[in-house]
Amino acid sequence: MSDPTPLAQALQIALLRELLRTWEHLDRLHFRGAMRAPTLDLSEDQTALAVWRPEDRTISFSLHLIAEQPWTAVVEVLRHEMAHQYVTDVLKVRDEPAHGAAFQRVCAERGIDPGASGLPAADPEGERSDRARVVRRIQKLLALGDSPNEHEAAAAMQAAQRLMLEHNIAWAKDAAHAGYGFRQLGEPRLKILAHQRILAGILADHFFVHSIWVPAWIPSRGKRGRVLEISGSKPNLDTADYVHAFLLRTAKGLWKEWKEANPKRLRGERGRYLLGVMLGFREKLQSQRRVEEETGLVWVGDAALDDFVGRRHPNLRSTRAVRYRMTPAYQHGHEQGKKLQIHAGVGEDPEERPRQLEG
Repeated sequence: MSDPTPLAQALQIALLRELLRTWEHLDRLHFRGAMRAPTLDLSEDQTALAVWRPEDRTISFSLHLIAEQPWTAVVEVLRHEMAHQYVTDVLKVRDEPAHGAAFQRVCAERGIDPGASGLPAADPEGERSDRARVVRRIQKLLALGDSPNEHEAAAAMQAAQRLMLEHNIAWAKDAAHAGYGFRQLGEPRLKILAHQRILAGILADHFFVHSIWVPAWIPSRGKRGRVLEISGSKPNLDTADYVHAFLLRTAKGLWKEWKEANPKRLRGERGRYLLGVMLGFREKLQSQRRVEEETGLVWVGDAALDDFVGRRHPNLRSTRAVRYRMTPAYQHGHEQGKKLQIHAGVGEDPEERPRQLEG
């Protein structure tokens, strides 16, 4: 491997150590510690993201993958190559195509993406599917949040929630709708703040996705953090992705306005204000959900999605509760959160939308 490279040499060494730690974790998680650690190396190859070479027991990663893709994508590619390693090292299958029956079975049993690249694929159904039409309908309802008529905006939000509930109930009963994916939201962080935890819970409780904080290496800093991963159907991933970006952007805008009006009350208040916005918005959604439950629309979960997430993350643990102080900043943010309407359509790309990964 010749210089220059996309990452500094010191970061490359740290990266290889983190890749080995991740390999060891995934081996325990998905393969019960059945494999022997391979050699890991980095290359400047731009034609392949990574490759398992059984002849010298090496998994080679493209430096361009590491530099240009989120850590979620890197881990997914590693899972993919480990499935190849398991087929040849443990099952001793060497007379099948690389993505043959044994490989497909190993991936299916462990919730691993069997796609050749491990990176986002185009939506096979496109814009003509029934689900795409429902998403567009939800877009239009959410866009009515711009209405100057407060009652019209609230009614539109309730209609959107009802539509999501009705169709997710229908899709959960459809055995053919088992094509789930996952997506990274935002950038990896060294510390997960309280308002970010509440936002992850909002997506899980009200937008039909699973939310999990997964380990994520930050190559540019040479440190390990975490990033939010959501799992669900593509329509629900699209909706949750937009809601996540909208709420963060709106909450930060509200904080900026409050800060300018209260310049003497700033120490430690930003986090409390943002948390207040998220908790206020959550209360609003919970109130709307209770109205739907009174009409008989009750979401009872999606066993197939639970199984998908369980195979990807067999050892899930719940996070601890969020604590906060009732300061004026928190209270103002809380009141603003209860008034929030989700403006614009889900199909509109939020500013600075992070890279995405689907299974």
